[in-house]
Amino acid sequence: MDEDKLSVDPAISDKDLELTLHKQLSEIESVLLSDGHDLMQPKADEDPSSYQARLGKYLQAATDIKRSDLANYVFHRKVVLDILAQAITRDAKGTMPARK
Repeated sequence: MDEDKLSVDPAISDKDLELTLHKQLSEIESVLLSDGHDLMQPKADEDPSSYQARLGKYLQAATDIKRSDLANYVFHRKVVLDILAQAITRDAKGTMPARK
């Protein structure tokens, strides 16, 4: 990601921040997808070490994106489990029992 896109207004709303980050992720994934297709057709005048370097850079970027996806999944799963745990502890009237 370009450094100029790394800074955001500290007063930005959560919604706008999430939309901005989603847009950046989408752009990164689009570039990665395009690069993957380019790798499938090596350049005719490209030497093997250059191709291997491009492949390594691509694989590292893909790994980073997948790690980010996994972290996002784990975070959202934790939130859902926490919400379900709270819902299970409600009494018959639907209210939360007092904490001890």
